[in-house]
Amino acid sequence: MSCLAQNTPIFQARWKHPTTSSLFVAATCYSPEPRRQIDVMTTVRPFRARDLFAFNNVNMDYWTETYSNGFYLSYLAQWPDMTLTACAAHTDNLMGYVLGKAEGKEPRTDPKKRKKQEPTLHGHITAVTVAPEYRRLGVAHMLMDFFEYCSEHVYRGYFVDLFVRPSNKKAVDMYEKRGYSVYRRVHAYYQGMPPNEPEDGYGTYEK
Repeated sequence: MSCLAQNTPIFQARWKHPTTSSLFVAATCYSPEPRRQIDVMTTVRPFRARDLFAFNNVNMDYWTETYSNGFYLSYLAQWPDMTLTACAAHTDNLMGYVLGKAEGKEPRTDPKKRKKQEPTLHGHITAVTVAPEYRRLGVAHMLMDFFEYCSEHVYRGYFVDLFVRPSNKKAVDMYEKRGYSVYRRVHAYYQGMPPNEPEDGYGTYEK
């Protein structure tokens, strides 16, 4: 992972092939503050049903959407390899997770009809979030790396897309640095916090 500017955290990470069942990542974060170093051992593994009882530290956040248990379980049943969790190896606490799916269709094999069709098969990130105490360690980037790899090499997706609140500036900046761009704005996509009005959503994608 690259260093964007002087005095920004520097990360060193190692991981196995994304299709393995358990991935061990060693990450070292060097803080801008002198003589301060934080060592974090992270395990990236498939999301499990019992994680629904342990992710309050991740979901108790203004920017994180919380869904019903059935919603998470439906993703686990249909796209288990696109739903990953990052855990602190020394405590097994959930650091963050990515929840996604594959959608769209391949173009038809008929050459005459294929010219008229655009490929729509792609990976869609429904949620990617990190607990506040584990942010700025590269966890979200790492989870998205695995998701994008799975979307391209396992499901043969042509791109990855997601929705994000326009007011979530840090998330928007992160996606733009990863090469995502806004291709549409959906009116009142997100439910607003009372007494605020519903918030629009950016539709972004990366080819």
